[in-house]
Order: sequence, then structure tokens, then C-alpha cells
Amino acid sequence: MPVGSNASRILAESALIEVDNYLISKGIEFCRFVDDYRIFSKDAIEAHKNLALLTARLSKEGIFLNTQKTRIRDISEFKADISSLEESGRSSHQKELEQDKETMSVQGKDKVSKIIKGYSGLIPTKFRKLSIKEMEKLKENDLETMLAKATQSVLVDEKMVTTVIRTIVAHEEYERFGELPNILKKFPQFIPYFVDTVLKCEGISKKVIQKICKDFEFWMTSLDAPEYIQVYLTRLYSTPPFENKQILLNSFRNLKRNSGDYIGRAILEALDGKLTRGELLEIRDYYYRADKWEERQILKMINSDLHKGEKRPFLKDIKFHEEDFFIQKIISSQR
Repeated sequence: MPVGSNASRILAESALIEVDNYLISKGIEFCRFVDDYRIFSKDAIEAHKNLALLTARLSKEGIFLNTQKTRIRDISEFKADISSLEESGRSSHQKELEQDKETMSVQGKDKVSKIIKGYSGLIPTKFRKLSIKEMEKLKENDLETMLAKATQSVLVDEKMVTTVIRTIVAHEEYERFGELPNILKKFPQFIPYFVDTVLKCEGISKKVIQKICKDFEFWMTSLDAPEYIQVYLTRLYSTPPFENKQILLNSFRNLKRNSGDYIGRAILEALDGKLTRGELLEIRDYYYRADKWEERQILKMINSDLHKGEKRPFLKDIKFHEEDFFIQKIISSQR
């Protein structure tokens, strides 16, 4: 066996060649040196989407990202530097390099807005009630300026997102929640935190609720959306006043067999007791393509909501072929 750097090169090529092929099949622009990936995206939304795809594909190979080295950078400033260097002559080359060093030292103070240290597992998913002291401090923030900065920035960092959300709550300007779905596209890991926040806030207008539901529908119908985001949005769309049966039903129709281990069951549980007879008959047709957990939930819904004459032949056929203990119990408890 080779030792040293040669070993890492050989192992990286053998382990990552299938990952490369997957990224190519998804139309993702990237380059790789040994085990160091560089992925190129047109905006933060696409960057997070591509990074999620890479993370999911690596996990299938038993490989994980180094969270300390995972970065999302805004390269617009670097492109501007390259253009200026190409236009300048060799005589001014050294002078411009010195100016760049001074510029970078200044930009270092605002580096957080250009680099995201994500995927560390440290992003909150639950909103904690603000204390009186926190409320007073957050009320001093200029919410209008903060929202404008977050909207115009190519990238947003976790501190910016949490501060904006907490400031909205402190000011009780809940109508501003309608502006956040477009901002959260730049940092989708914060969608669970946002969902938990709006569900705990009373007094959000119907107009804002409709806007939030419409803006997040993309994440439920997108085939490449991370499963954990869809699970949290399923919770949103199944909880009043954000309840939206049609979005959940369309999401279930769009699921692929490899969409995730839990999302199908989560949507079915959210739809339980809310479907019409025709919609329930449609869900019944998915039984033979469902996994075991989804099968149990579909049978539970049929047993609870379909008329005895309609459900009996179907359940009888399933009971004859199915040996699963829980399915047998569901069928035996016909109402």
C-alpha cells in the first residue's frame, strides 16, 4: 500500500469518482483536487441546494464534509479584482497588490457577510421566548435597515438571520415576517427556526400568512429540497392558521421513491382526517408503492374515514397477503 500523500490521492479518486458522476448528472459546475471540492453557483440559493446534494451523496458513500472547512463565498469581489489586474499593466501590478492587501484588511472586519460557516449542527431550530432585557435591547435595532441589508446582501450569516427574526418579535411587527422567506432562501437551514417562530406568534395577519405559505410552497414541490426542511414545512402547513391541505396533497403527489425516509409518512399524518372521499381513494392507490410506515398510515386513514362497504374489500385483500403485525392490527380494528 502507498503511504503519505500518494495514498490519499488514490483513495480519494476511488471513493469520490461516483460522487463526481452524480454531480455531473445534476448539472452542477465544480472542480476537485484530491478531496477538496469547489462548487460554482449563480447565487446563494443554488449554492445551498448544491451543497445539500453533495452532503447527501457523500453520506451514501459513508463520507462526511469537514464542517470546519466548508464555506460559501461571494466571489464578486474577487472577480472585480481579477478584472482590474488584467486591465492594469505590469508597471502598476505591484502597486495594486499592495492596495488589495489594504482592502482585504478592511474587508476582514466584515468577513462574516461574505463567508458562511454552515453545516456545523449549531443552527437553532426552536425559538426561545425573549426576556424583558432582550426585548428592550432588540427594540433599539433599526428593523428597516436590517431587512434592507439582508435583502440586498448576496449572502447572509446566522447572526443576521436570528437578529432580524428576534427584532421583528420584539417590535411586534409581525407583518415583516412576509419578507423573510426570500431572505431565508440564502440560508435555508434557518427555515425550521422561522417555522417555530411564526407558529408561536399570535396576531399575524391573514395576508401575511397567505404570502408565507405561497413563498414556501417551492420547498415542498422541489424534488431536491432537503428532507428536514420539508418535514418542518409539513408541520407549518398542518398547523392553524397556516393549514393548507392542497399544498400538502400536491407535495405527496410529487414525492419520489428516494425522496426520504420520513417525509412521506409525515405528510400522510398531517393529512389524516382532512381528506375528502375522492382524495382518500387517490391516496389508496399509492399503497402498493409505499414503504412500510406509509402503508400503515394509509391503512389507518382508510380504516378511519372510508365507508365500511368501500374499505372492506381492499382491507380484506391486504390482510390475506400482508404479514406485518401492525398492519394486521389496523385491519382487525375495522370500524
